[in-house]
Amino acid sequence: MSTMIQQRQINNNIKTVINFLDTQFPCCWDDLEQDIEMGYTDIHREINNMRNALGVLKIYHKEDKKRVTIINKYLQILSKER
Repeated sequence: MSTMIQQRQINNNIKTVINFLDTQFPCCWDDLEQDIEMGYTDIHREINNMRNALGVLKIYHKEDKKRVTIINKYLQILSKER
């Protein structure tokens, strides 16, 4: 019995957030884009994980208003995704 893997497209907004998180957590987000496209993980679950990671960054950098503004921008991008 063969297993068929359905490829999924990721829009540019999600790719932008993944790239940002990859710069903040270099060892955690490397292959996520490929995993989603190959169907190894669910995009909705990963969007939730991205929101959680951005929330952690926001708490960590709460004294740096410039960084918090950047993080809020990425949270807004994710809030538009379903």
